Amino acid sequence: MPLSAIAPTPIRVPTGNNQNKACPEWRVFVETYTQTALNLSEAVQALPVEPGLEFNRAWERVERALKNCDDARSALLRHEHRHDCVSQHQPRVGCR
Repeated sequence: MPLSAIAPTPIRVPTGNNQNKACPEWRVFVETYTQTALNLSEAVQALPVEPGLEFNRAWERVERALKNCDDARSALLRHEHRHDCVSQHQPRVGCR
């Protein structure tokens, strides 16, 4: 299952002339979220197709990766809410 099937609408990156003015902290949060989402995708793709001990261990890796991805997304959204560094550059579209 691709990550797009389980992930919400992506967070919009500021575009145009304001792109270079994005908050440096926001960029770090986006990079962290991106990496954790990639880790989650890789963990899901590594799930064996047969039940057993190997599947259980892989499932635990998926669960950890999912929690890390959720935490990174929450941190990004919390930063945006508290710091309001993205909305001053571009309206957020498609986000909760």
